[in-house]
Amino acid sequence: MSWQLLLGYLPTSSERRVTTLERKRKEYLDGVRQAFEKGGTSSAPTGKARGLDEAIWHQISIDVPRTNPHLELYSYEATQRSLERILYVWAIRHPASGYVQGINDLVTPFWQVFLATYIADSDVESGMDPGQLPKPVLDAVEADSFWCLTKLLDGIQDNYIFAQPGIQRQVRRSEI
Repeated sequence: MSWQLLLGYLPTSSERRVTTLERKRKEYLDGVRQAFEKGGTSSAPTGKARGLDEAIWHQISIDVPRTNPHLELYSYEATQRSLERILYVWAIRHPASGYVQGINDLVTPFWQVFLATYIADSDVESGMDPGQLPKPVLDAVEADSFWCLTKLLDGIQDNYIFAQPGIQRQVRRSEI
């Protein structure tokens, strides 16, 4: 819960946390449904067949399999599909920057920390497939990861848009 509080995803008021979590998780899952069902069935094998933005989907589908290749957790289909959904929904909600290579590496710490809420580190290390967990658990991990990634990137999104004005400002400040 520390990351959710520090990033401002959850309110500091403990009375409001449960309702906020429920609302934000539902909002994310509704966004996933809308994004992946707009052009066809969500079981179609390729992004184009599902009506997805082909350029965004192509880059995500290249990056996700390369995410943390030294950790077995990231080789599982359940993990990879979850990361794909998080990254795609984030990209279409942020058209100024869209998806850029490397955002996949920013979401993985959240995904792994939130997964550890439901399973022991030793289970991850011994090769437990997260796909064995109930769907509501994976949905919660995915939604919480999405919102924390969003909160993190909201503060640095200018670094990822065309001409990188955020980086330009930082360079100018460092030259002073």
